[in-house]
Amino acid sequence: MTSGSAYRKLFRKAAARTVATEQAAEEKAQARAERAAPRKRESATDRFIKNAASSVGRQLGSQVARSIGSAIIRGILG
Repeated sequence: MTSGSAYRKLFRKAAARTVATEQAAEEKAQARAERAAPRKRESATDRFIKNAASSVGRQLGSQVARSIGSAIIRGILG
């Protein structure tokens, strides 16, 4: 009778490993499919707006940095 229970324990353990292996393979396949999915392309309007906003941000940042730098120099030199 003990060999039967040991057999069942080993069988359950092997079944659990098989299920875990199958789940891991399924997750890998799903991740691979997600990476291979085509990406959404930006429209020309979206790119234009994004580039314009970036350009304006750079210009404002440059002006702010220039005015702060001038203020510091004026403060140091009096």
